[in-house]
Amino acid sequence: MRGCLSLPIRLLTLALLVLAGYVAWTYRGEIRHRIHSWTADPSSPPAARSRVGRPPDTRALMQRIDALRTGADSVVLSPADLAGLAAELAGRVAPGAVDSVEVRLDRDDIEVRARVDTHKIPVSLGPLSGVMRDHEYLEAGGRLEYRRGGLAEHRSRCEGPSK
Repeated sequence: MRGCLSLPIRLLTLALLVLAGYVAWTYRGEIRHRIHSWTADPSSPPAARSRVGRPPDTRALMQRIDALRTGADSVVLSPADLAGLAAELAGRVAPGAVDSVEVRLDRDDIEVRARVDTHKIPVSLGPLSGVMRDHEYLEAGGRLEYRRGGLAEHRSRCEGPSK
């Protein structure tokens, strides 16, 4: 014979399962990163592990990239190299608008974070300009999917201004 609490316990269990699924879906990126860090091979080279970089001197970086035109078949870029490249490209598009560029690389992910001077960007923000501060942090990232030699596809996820 079943007790009178059977239905409420089943409903509570179902609600807890739905809540756990929602939390897992919401924090799936962080959970994936944590699992990757737990299961990473400690003997793997440091380049395969997650790293954060800030821009170095871009002249040496540009010389390494130009070596691709003169016969080199590949160039390995560190997070600091990619941060320098992002800062260089942003400086060409919007001079003086972007600084404090950071790049974080993980096994299949890339995240770029930068401080943006909203008054110096060459695009009108329209009605958003009333709610934007003078300087905002912009963060963009996503999954890199390898397609073939020399080609990877970026699945973007963007996060707007943060405090």
